[in-house]
Amino acid sequence: MSVRLSVLLKQFRLPLDATVRDLRRAYLREAKRLHPDANPSGDLKRATRDFTQLRSDFDEALKLFAARTSPLSESDFVGGYAQYQQ
Repeated sequence: MSVRLSVLLKQFRLPLDATVRDLRRAYLREAKRLHPDANPSGDLKRATRDFTQLRSDFDEALKLFAARTSPLSESDFVGGYAQYQQ
């Protein structure tokens, strides 16, 4: 697991063995809490920034999950370019 993914999981208050389903549930929970419409505190800029950051973190975590479960590995590409050099 990448360090960045572990940091993101902690931000979503999830254990390191969390699944994508767990991540989606945590995102929805936090999105409801942080959505600018749900926070009439008057600081719309901050609420919007926090909500946008949450979405960005969620998207990044999903990409890292996908990379972690990809069927391709570095060994699939070793020597692949060498055949084209000849």
